[in-house]
Amino acid sequence: MSEESFLQVADRITETDRFSTHGNFNNNCEIAINIFKAWTGISLKKEDVPKLLIALKMARMQSNPSYTDNFTDIAGYLKLLYKMDVMQDEPEVMQDLPF
Repeated sequence: MSEESFLQVADRITETDRFSTHGNFNNNCEIAINIFKAWTGISLKKEDVPKLLIALKMARMQSNPSYTDNFTDIAGYLKLLYKMDVMQDEPEVMQDLPF
């Protein structure tokens, strides 16, 4: 798979496929951090969720470094992190995002 195509796949799955299948990513992050806090007593920020998912994908790459899905998912999680972290200061942009 070419660099462009795995980035295009990451773009597509974060904008349409994952949203329609799994719901709003931002809401899911809120739920996940509440579950994590209930289990561990440790408070996380919403932005920590995609960072942890990126870390998990990087760990999985140790077992199978050529598995393209890991690269695609990391690119997708980075895009979501960017939207959560950087674009949060632009509320008019954030309200139009499907996550």
